[in-house]
This record gives sequence, structure tokens and C-alpha cells, in this order.
Amino acid sequence: MMDMYVDCPGYEQNVWVGDAGITALVNMVNFGKGAFDAEYLRTIGLSMNDGLERFYRTGNPRYVAKKYLPCSCFPTYPEGGIPIWSYTYVMQVMDHYLYFGADEYIDDFVADIDLCLRRSIELTDDRGLLSVDGAWNLIEWADNDLDMCGEVTANNCMLAACFARASDFVSSLGMSERANEYAAYAEKYRVSVNKYCYDEKEGAYVDTVRDEYTYRHYLDVYAQKGRIPLKYDEYLAHSRISVQTNTFAVLYGCADGERRDNALKIVKTAVDKGGFVIGTPANVTADKSLYGAGRAVTIGTPFFLYYAIDCLIKCGEFDLAVKSVKRDWGVFLDDGFDTCLEGFRTRSGELARSASHAWGASPAVFLMRDILGIRPTKAGYGEFTVTPHLGDLKFAQGSVPTPYGPISVRCTKTDSGTDISVEAPDKCKYVR
Repeated sequence: MMDMYVDCPGYEQNVWVGDAGITALVNMVNFGKGAFDAEYLRTIGLSMNDGLERFYRTGNPRYVAKKYLPCSCFPTYPEGGIPIWSYTYVMQVMDHYLYFGADEYIDDFVADIDLCLRRSIELTDDRGLLSVDGAWNLIEWADNDLDMCGEVTANNCMLAACFARASDFVSSLGMSERANEYAAYAEKYRVSVNKYCYDEKEGAYVDTVRDEYTYRHYLDVYAQKGRIPLKYDEYLAHSRISVQTNTFAVLYGCADGERRDNALKIVKTAVDKGGFVIGTPANVTADKSLYGAGRAVTIGTPFFLYYAIDCLIKCGEFDLAVKSVKRDWGVFLDDGFDTCLEGFRTRSGELARSASHAWGASPAVFLMRDILGIRPTKAGYGEFTVTPHLGDLKFAQGSVPTPYGPISVRCTKTDSGTDISVEAPDKCKYVR
């Protein structure tokens, strides 16, 4: 993979930060190359520093005013960035700490996360929602309602989770005052998401908020960009609900109660049904007949299926999660591939352009972390748990790398339950 995570070693050879989030987890859980991961993360963090941004956009007002997030792609560097990719970077920093512990860059990582989160606050509107003018508001390659501006629900759900995780992260480093500050912001974004991003009629979270407030802002941005805006009724008609947005609402802790149940039902229905197809927000029109009455935009790629399965696992839906892994990655095996593809088949039946795309390798995470059940609970596996979910398997064994050596686990079903055998380095405490 060269000297950084790249989306495809044979096709684009770009460092897409969103792709790298899952690729890095595969590394953390299976290979343990901490120095490789750290160098990558430090490079992305440097994209916010004085000097480097001018290499990409000399004199651009956004960069001069420092109203931008960590780089979403090298060397493309899309104007306005991809907010979810930047927040994937923030999540990866904290995953790095969890799996590898503190290293030489820990102070830099703390500073980089803080800078990203504080810039996000500056990019938040007076309703308490992130709204980045000119952003590439991509969740994945699917037919979501996403424009170049506006209050995107998924962005805000993920930002709330970044603040919440960052609170735990800095708290573990003894920074209690900052931890409290981050926790307060996490709650503010959760409140705003539930105040503005949920459609009571649909019983679901919308991709992008569309109302009179957002329309006025939309008109201003389109006038600045010299674009022809939609009329108000057409603008409203573009609203969509999707599996992606409702997955994030549950996975990142913004949904609770009946809203959580409704959102989870959308995720479960989509994963159970399968049949995922690639799309693009550019396909979204006011014609809702493309989706059917009340139908949610479905998953487009193996990339997002990771998040949907992770959401199911978080909610205890292990059987459905395993069903998807067997079925959807089994198709690749049935087609003769021993690599992970960029996408599922298109509507025309064609395969994705890249046959080696590690954003689709998430079963390598689920097998060790969730089915075998080995999870760190303190940095660098200082403490860890083993909670296997074998389903219809009678036996499983494997090992995960840690900074102190491998943890090996063997699980066997018996008439009375599951026998678990664990071998771990002295510095890794098995918490039963």
C-alpha cells in the first residue's frame, strides 16, 4: 500500500481519508502496524497547519480564514472537503490510541483533534448544526439528498460522536476540563439533530434538512456561486430519507426511544433484504417514484455496509450481521474473487471498477472483534474483554496483535455453554 493507506493500489492510488478509516481498522485488528498508522494520521493532521494549506489553495478565502477541516483526499484535495471523511480521520485517531496506546505523536494528535473540532464549531450555524458552504457532502456512493450546502444530518451525527469520543479520549489523558467541554458540545449537537433533522411524518431522520430557514441560506450560496436555484416547492421535494443517515443516527447515539426504533428498523430491513446498488447524489430529483412511496435510499457499497453492520452489532442484532457478511461477501467469492471489491454490482449488472479496495474488507474486523469477540477496553489492550458471538459456529480461534505481543483466543461450544481459552501478554489484562 505504498507509504500510506490508498483507496486502490492499482486504479486511483489516492489517499482517500474516508476509505482509510475501515482500511486502518483492518490493520489495527489483524496486523498491528502502529507506526504505519501513526505516520498516516500525522500527515492528515498536518493538512490543517499553517503553510501546507497554501500549497493547495493559494489565497483562497476559505483557507485564509481557516474555515476548513482536515484534508479529505491527497492529492485531489476537493474544494470544501468531505466532512464525513474528516470526521473519519478524527475517529481513526482515537481508534489508533485504543489499539496501539500513546506514542510519539500523542500530543500532536490531541492538538489536531482539538483544532478540527473547534473549526467545526466555527462552521456551525445559529441552529446548532454544522453547515459547510461548498462542501462535498458525500456519505457514500448512493442516491442521497446531498447538496453543496445545508444542514446534513449524517455530518452532524458523526460530529456529535466525535465530540463524545474525544471527551473520553482526553479524559483518559487527564484533561478533565476539556473532556467536560467536549461532552457538552456532543449533547448540543444531539439536541439540534433531534430538533431539526427528524421528519415526524416519515418517522425517520432526513438526509438534509429542507425548510424555510435552509432555503434562504441555499439561495444565498447559489447566488454567490452563480448557480440557478430550485423553486421552493422543488427544493422541498428533493428531501430523502436513507439507510445511511438513519444508520448514523443510531450508531452515533443521536437517536433514542421510538426514534431509535424507527431508524433501526430502516437499517434492519435494508440489510435483511440486501440487493445494494451504487448511486450518486447527482441522481436525486424531485421524482420520488424512483424510490417508491416511503422507501429509503438503500446502501450502495461495501464501504457503508460496514457502518450498517456495526450498527446492528451495537444493537445486538448479531444474526442479521453475520447473515450479511456471509451473503454479501460470499457473492464476491462466488464470482471468483479473493480480494475485496469497491462496490456491488451496478443497476446494469456491471462490477465496480476496482477489484482491490480495502474499504470493503470489514469482515476482517468483524471476525476478530465481534464474532471471536476480542476488544480492547483500555489503550493498547492494557485491558481487554472476550465476548464471542459464534452464532451457528461450533468453534472459533484466532489472535490479535497488541503492542506487547499477540492475544490468542479459542472458543468451543459445549452443551453447557462456550468454553473460552485466552493467552495474553503480561501487560494485557483479561477482564472477564
